[in-house]
Order: sequence, then C-alpha cells, then structure tokens
Amino acid sequence: MMTGHAPLPPSVHELIIGKKTNIAAPGQPIRLAQQEPLIWELESAVKGESTGTGEATNGGPKVPLSMSALALWERITKTVNEQWPGRNQRALQRLSVGQKIHAWAQGDPDYVEEVCAVWCGQIKGLRYRVHALDAACPECGVDTVYEVDEGDPDGRVYKPALVWTVERAFCRACLASWVGFDEMKELAGVINRHV
Repeated sequence: MMTGHAPLPPSVHELIIGKKTNIAAPGQPIRLAQQEPLIWELESAVKGESTGTGEATNGGPKVPLSMSALALWERITKTVNEQWPGRNQRALQRLSVGQKIHAWAQGDPDYVEEVCAVWCGQIKGLRYRVHALDAACPECGVDTVYEVDEGDPDGRVYKPALVWTVERAFCRACLASWVGFDEMKELAGVINRHV
C-alpha cells in the first residue's frame, strides 16, 4: 500500500490489495493469511487461468475463458478509465487498474467504496453457478433483462432479472442484492407472498 494517503475503504482494499483472513481451525489461535486482490482473481478468470475457486492454476489445464468475467472486466476498466483523476494525463495511462482505483479512492472514498463493494460482490459471484428465480424483483419489479448477442437473429438474449448463488441473490436490472441466509430467506418470503 502506498504511504502518505488516507487508509483505503474496506471494499477498495479487498479489490486492489486483498484482505487478511483467519485460516485457523475453530478453537485454535488465530492464523492470518493474505488473500489475493479480487482484481487479480478477475484477471485470472478473464485469461482462463482460474480454477473457479478463486485460485490460479499452476501448470494444469486452463479453464475456458469466462465471458461473464470478461464483461465485468470491461465494465470495471471502462468505469475506472473514465472516472479516475489521472484520466486526462497521457503519461499516467500505463498505470494498472488497481493503481488507478487507488488514486480515484483518495479523491472520492465514499463513492469509490460503494462502487468497489458492488464489483467485489460481482467478482465473488463468478465463483458460483448462477440460478434463475422465476419472479420479478421486489425492489424494481423487473422480471426479465436482455443482453446484446450478435449471433442472435433479434440481437438480444433474454434472461431472468432475479438470480441467486449459494452466497446471495441479486437483480440484474437494479443491482439490489440479498446477501447471506437470512436476507435470502426474507427474499423467498417476499416472492412467495406475490406468487
């Protein structure tokens, strides 16, 4: 981490530096390990180096390129390149995405924390299979979203707006999310009342 700057907000730190996690068995003394930055995990998924568990492979067969990871990488880099304070300084364009996010966070930590929290959740979500929920989002009312697909005759692929993984449920339309068992259980109750 660079010195002389304000501490980074938690999601920004997790995205570009990583975080420490306790790897000790329950009841044992704390043993901290440094997790890799989530941006590295995303880069590995884009390059087809991810095992799907958040760990890069070492000489083994490559996992196919994740198109979801690529789309997320493109959204992140586009947003960062348009928003970070050095965007108009040609000499700074070679900085990594992480360095740009760090500089951006120094100028607008609250907003960047909010954006990075969403990105962290989306990167973690790539680890798990996404399942569709056959219901409208209780937050925005949308039940279907579409993505542009050049190979499709009408150019659109329709998908359910509301989806879930083992960690969370989220809406692809408004980005509302329900994290953890209790919030997902609450969402299930809301959906069941409207069916």
